[in-house]
Amino acid sequence: MTDIETQVLDTTRQLIEAVYRRDLDFYRAHATEDMSAYEWFIAPARIDGLEFHLHLMGAGGMVGVHEQSRVDLLDPRVQICGAGGDVAVVTFTLLVTYPAQGTGVPAFYSDNQTRVLVRDGDTWKMHHFHRSPTHP
Repeated sequence: MTDIETQVLDTTRQLIEAVYRRDLDFYRAHATEDMSAYEWFIAPARIDGLEFHLHLMGAGGMVGVHEQSRVDLLDPRVQICGAGGDVAVVTFTLLVTYPAQGTGVPAFYSDNQTRVLVRDGDTWKMHHFHRSPTHP
């Protein structure tokens, strides 16, 4: 993996961890204001704008949101695109392990994701993501 691919993958992992740790400052600094997303479990249509996601994160609206959640990106692939290498496409399966409410027994959540990041100076920022269920 090249240094740029490693930077992109690290930023992607940190963005996802920011969701599960409710780190709105990191998420805000590494996502574009006009970001878009398809989240199959929230809406049947595209969701536009960073503010929706910041509100959802602050309200704890993600499955498995817990300080003890473990986030794994399985089989990640990073593709650098564009004439200047300013665009990256990251695909992976997200696996979240978290303590089940009430029992603390490990519970699991997974989905397939595609994320598009753009370079803004020295910072990679998420511009779009798409989540799909791993099972019906």
